[in-house]
Amino acid sequence: MNYDELVAFVIKETGWTLEYIRNLPLKDLYLLVDELSYQKQLDDYRQACNFAAVMATLINLWSKRKVRPQELVGQPPKRQNITRKELSIWQIAEKTGIKIPKDRG
Repeated sequence: MNYDELVAFVIKETGWTLEYIRNLPLKDLYLLVDELSYQKQLDDYRQACNFAAVMATLINLWSKRKVRPQELVGQPPKRQNITRKELSIWQIAEKTGIKIPKDRG
């Protein structure tokens, strides 16, 4: 996601103002997006589980095979942690062949 998409996502999910979100440090914005997207996926999964329970009941009434709701919706979502996946600027520089000073500060 680019920065504008992150901001739009946070506005949609929280109702906060554009000015407030743009004043957040970038690291905090990424952490916020991580948590909001995980919570949204969790809510969607719970909703899917409710629907799957109804579907599993119908399938179990009409077929000989017994189905559990988890078989229809899969595993629950897991946290992604975008900020942990991204490399630091120093690691990116080293991978591209840039010599890094020993005292980075």
